[in-house]
Amino acid sequence: MKLKEDVVVYPAHGAGSLCGKNLSKESSSTIGKEKQSNWSLQLVTEEEFVKNLLEDLPFVPIYFTFDVELNRKGAGPLKESISKIDIREYEENAELDKKLWVVDTRTEEIYKKGHLPHSVNLMEKGNFETWLGSIIKPNEPFFLAGESKEQLEEMIKRTGCIGYETAIKEAIIISKAHVQQEEIDIKNFKNNPDQYTIVDVRNESEVQEGKIFPNSIAIPLAEVRNRVREIPTNKPIVVHCEGGYRSAAASSIIHSTLNGKAIVFDLGEAIQKFQKHK
Repeated sequence: MKLKEDVVVYPAHGAGSLCGKNLSKESSSTIGKEKQSNWSLQLVTEEEFVKNLLEDLPFVPIYFTFDVELNRKGAGPLKESISKIDIREYEENAELDKKLWVVDTRTEEIYKKGHLPHSVNLMEKGNFETWLGSIIKPNEPFFLAGESKEQLEEMIKRTGCIGYETAIKEAIIISKAHVQQEEIDIKNFKNNPDQYTIVDVRNESEVQEGKIFPNSIAIPLAEVRNRVREIPTNKPIVVHCEGGYRSAAASSIIHSTLNGKAIVFDLGEAIQKFQKHK
């Protein structure tokens, strides 16, 4: 059947999704537009098509294969699953299992002022599900932290979107916590970048397009947890990404893992001051 040029096409995934590369930001298109601009619909040889298809693919989060198997078998009822998760107020200085990660969904500003040991800051606003399933292993127990019961109820549902809700040991509301992460002195960093160890946690494809800091160490966020020991600790560490979400997560992992062996700064949204605008 020959489709008309003006037939509307809706995407199954949006820009930034790891299910494809260079996905358009458009919320709709047409058969005609796609035939003109979509690389996969051009007349090329099989070899060229395969090369284009496999070139510069985004990384595969560790939860992808887990979800494939979960979908194949069939997940249990979500409402029943999340109803088993306790939400409670965290009592200051209460003992938690130190072997488990605390996934803290509060904003980076609140997180830096006080969080729990062994925490990773995966903020509510952002690709939470993607990075949760890239940093925490399938079936690995963890604590889920937030600033209110309402926030945690929402984040538990979002955790369930990738089938990770069964791994939540407990959901805790944090109002006070003693571990802090220092704010960076942007002016000093800008004037003396050589006095810092700079860690670039963007994806490999982004780094290949050009480093923002020539002497930075490139470790994608998805690999940071397993590669913290590669980072020198003789200087303060500055972590950056493209916009601030990933650097908040990565710096929190590094800060938690090093546990005082080095000062760890998150460059955050200030990275925009150092980017070369085209």
